[in-house]
Amino acid sequence: MRPSLRRHAALIRREIAAARTVVLSFPKAGRSWLCYFLARYLAEQNGEPLDLELLAPGRGIPPLVFVHEHADVFQDRWAPARLLHEDLLVRKRIVVLARDPRDSLVSWWHHKRVREGRPVPAGLDAFADCPVYGIERIAECTALLLDLYERHPGDKLLVTYEGLAADPDTRLREALCFALDGRPLDERSCRAALEASRFENMREWERGLTPVEARTRYDSRFGPRREGELDEGHFKVRRGAVGGFETEMSADLRRRVTGLPHTAALIERLGGLVPAPPGQRYDELQMTAAVGRA
Repeated sequence: MRPSLRRHAALIRREIAAARTVVLSFPKAGRSWLCYFLARYLAEQNGEPLDLELLAPGRGIPPLVFVHEHADVFQDRWAPARLLHEDLLVRKRIVVLARDPRDSLVSWWHHKRVREGRPVPAGLDAFADCPVYGIERIAECTALLLDLYERHPGDKLLVTYEGLAADPDTRLREALCFALDGRPLDERSCRAALEASRFENMREWERGLTPVEARTRYDSRFGPRREGELDEGHFKVRRGAVGGFETEMSADLRRRVTGLPHTAALIERLGGLVPAPPGQRYDELQMTAAVGRA
């Protein structure tokens, strides 16, 4: 591993070591949604402006960190899929977020190509085949996290993006209760955070940020990264539709990716998710969030 990658991995390890609860996901699986909700809960509780960094010190919620684990270090380069910090993670309380890899792929393509402006394939078909960003890597890395969840000996929570979209109030409340780890829930702050975290409200909030606010207050994790008229691909909160890949993938690409080994296995593992009609969300939960204790 190159020295710069080793330093990045060491930083992630220190963050995991300092946390009580670790939220794990591959990118585009709902992390920003959950992070925003938890940070909004603390802001409401403390009567302070929204601050995404409130989660780390343990103010109101025991110290919590969001990581992509392997993908934090090797996000823009190929490397064999493996967990880098499993020895630490098995001693932490964990939340694993998962999503249909077809929807993750489409969102990842927009994020890398438009929001980050990286020189990735301009076409979705080529992006899907890319060894660094493509759907097989998404599926394989997500499966690593699900494997960890299954063998984890302690407190754990599994949430799918599809579950969040189907019943955000229930799923976000469950995640908050898990993060609180026995601390009392502030019902007023929870209700306010749930309202602010409705997808349409998050979308409106993000589009109201200036590039300067996005950079200085939120480290460009939300908000526009440049001035001017921007389409939805420039924002973190983009569409939120489950099954949205149906309108972005060609029929040939949809058939092809579902025949790929890691992708097919993950779709089956997530309960054989059937996409909602184009542009709509699931009207029922396909895979419930699961809370477990060994």
